[in-house]
Amino acid sequence: MEYDIFISYSRKDTQIVDQFVRSLTDAGYRVWIDRDGISSGDQFTKIIPKAIKSSAIVIFFSSANSNSSKWTVMEIGYALKKEKTIIPIRLDDTEYEDSIDFLLTLIDFIPYNPQQPSACIDRLITSLAAHGCSRSDSQANETANAPTQPDMSPEELFSLGKEHYDNEEYDQAVECFRKAAEQRNADAQNGLGVCFNNGQGVQQDDQQAVYWYREAAEQGFAKAQDNLGICYYKGEGVQQDYQQAVYWYQKAAEQGYAAAQTNLGICYECGYGVKKNFRQAANWYQKAAEQGNADAQFFLGCCYARQIDYQQAVYWYKKAVEQGHAGAQNNLGMSYEWGNGVLKDIQQAIYWYRKAAEQGQEYAIKRLKRLNAW
Repeated sequence: MEYDIFISYSRKDTQIVDQFVRSLTDAGYRVWIDRDGISSGDQFTKIIPKAIKSSAIVIFFSSANSNSSKWTVMEIGYALKKEKTIIPIRLDDTEYEDSIDFLLTLIDFIPYNPQQPSACIDRLITSLAAHGCSRSDSQANETANAPTQPDMSPEELFSLGKEHYDNEEYDQAVECFRKAAEQRNADAQNGLGVCFNNGQGVQQDDQQAVYWYREAAEQGFAKAQDNLGICYYKGEGVQQDYQQAVYWYQKAAEQGYAAAQTNLGICYECGYGVKKNFRQAANWYQKAAEQGNADAQFFLGCCYARQIDYQQAVYWYKKAVEQGHAGAQNNLGMSYEWGNGVLKDIQQAIYWYRKAAEQGQEYAIKRLKRLNAW
């Protein structure tokens, strides 16, 4: 994906830099920013150069923090090598480190006044336009042939986008989601994140997905908090960080979001980002299972099976089976095969193993072969 702006900064300055990022995004610019320390890890040589090459302009936020970073020097040096325009913004009075001073010796900077941040942002946008990067330029290719809507509220735009999305009209969905997302509609921000995550209507981009999930998550939107947790759990668009995954799952789980409750239960059960705690795992599974989450019903059944409470295990397996859960079908087959929680019944075991096998459940296939029923 092409970006208008690459942000070079220190994460210690995140609070200030985020003001600029929000303003630039609201103005229609496509911004790339490393929010999770990619630039200080092994992925630097893969991700950062690609992002710089894909951007028209590099904004360097100069501060006592960023000037002491060797990664900053590398970013600026690479940007100059690729003939990118660099706009420095001085967040404090710290002089450039010598190598940065040498690289930027002929480039004027924009001073930042914490008492008047909007003045600096306005000056930056004026500078971007002077360098040929304006809102109309950045959105021209995306909107030239796109249908327009009359004046609509963010909520109406999201509803229209959701209708397009459900009809698999992803280009139109993205247009609506983006317009509503830029007006801080959390539903639309999450929806736009999903589109970037799946490559629906836009080029697949995990980092953009994370950006929009975070925008919605920070507004307290549970679905986005869960989605952001999944990104941290899998290491998609961010460095893998189970503690951050747990942080966001917890936020959503406390709002009663069943998928997040299930994910939080998995973390407690496996010890991902938290100390293993089977009681806590079962507690979160129970909350989600009672809301009808099939995964949670299956996992809760497994918890009961470990406690040798097979009748309760079968109860929850059957709940998940009603929703076609392959793991529950397999475990229900096991219950019938061994007579755990139900009367032993090989034909019922074969029936449920076959259901699970049809969904590719490997253990069920093995049991069917062992029972000469495959």
